[in-house]
Amino acid sequence: MQKSPESAHGAVKPAFLALPVGLLPSGVIFDVVYLLTGRPVWAQTALWMIAAGIGCALIAAVFGFIDSFSLPAGSRTKRSCVAHSAIDLGIAVVFAVSLLLRRSDPALAAPTSAMLLGFFGIALHLVNVHLGGELLREMGVGLVPVRARVPSSALERAATRDARSRS
Repeated sequence: MQKSPESAHGAVKPAFLALPVGLLPSGVIFDVVYLLTGRPVWAQTALWMIAAGIGCALIAAVFGFIDSFSLPAGSRTKRSCVAHSAIDLGIAVVFAVSLLLRRSDPALAAPTSAMLLGFFGIALHLVNVHLGGELLREMGVGLVPVRARVPSSALERAATRDARSRS
């Protein structure tokens, strides 16, 4: 049986949302580890973490773009979603520039400018993770709707229990 794109979207999206949150800051952390140890493997790892984080962020952006069409135009939720998306793309650009600055020799430490961009990217990332969490928690945007996560039998039991408690 083949899954529909909508069901695949629900299963794949959480992974691509979480990966950049871990990969991009990890790249900067590995830069610091390289500076402390002098071992080239950490500089290489930082480069690959940032490259993977950018790729996952761009894939997550596609899912966010698709989700944005379901939001009412002019609403606070839509404005927050657009701001979140714009910051996401800004973060990807900041880390992409940082990645380009590293390309001369991946086995060497990133130039200071690349590291500073990484720290700036992390600061933007923290702001955006908060905004994304607000979209999810307070506005119900993203991932899988609560009703879809709860098996129907559990919903039926809860409805029966509520009906009994009222009588």
